[in-house]
Amino acid sequence: MTSRLTGTDAAIVATVTVLLLLCAGCARYAIPDSSAVQERCPQGIAVPALLNESRYHEQGPRIRDALIGELNRRPGLQYHGDSACELRCTLFDSSQQVTRRDAFGDSLSEDSQFRVYCELVKDGLIQIKSATVTFTDDTFVRVDARSRYENLAGSVVSNVTR
Repeated sequence: MTSRLTGTDAAIVATVTVLLLLCAGCARYAIPDSSAVQERCPQGIAVPALLNESRYHEQGPRIRDALIGELNRRPGLQYHGDSACELRCTLFDSSQQVTRRDAFGDSLSEDSQFRVYCELVKDGLIQIKSATVTFTDDTFVRVDARSRYENLAGSVVSNVTR
């Protein structure tokens, strides 16, 4: 006795087959984790000067220094100036707004926002990972720009190396 598929059963089998083929074909496009970045960049990661398109030109070197510090703090990652891997970043926009002042006009708290595009590139050609990070620092008391840049760097490195 032979069994034939009805129209509904055939549609289900066809749909499942197509889904399996799609999943198998897309499986090789997995996002690399930090161990994959470590394997591709065993000598470390270089951080060239940021391309700064914001109106605050002093922020480029500060963000670069924070990125280097963040790479050195992460286990398995390190900064190396002559590495084949580079973390190239562009600061598109930044804004800072004083939210509270004391009686003398000095700022007590600020809100700041950055929009940074970064890509991890090997040998100048092969893009390992890229990310656009929009970072908003919570309002903080007693303005501390260093921690602001460190928090931004942590967010960028997390997005690019995961």
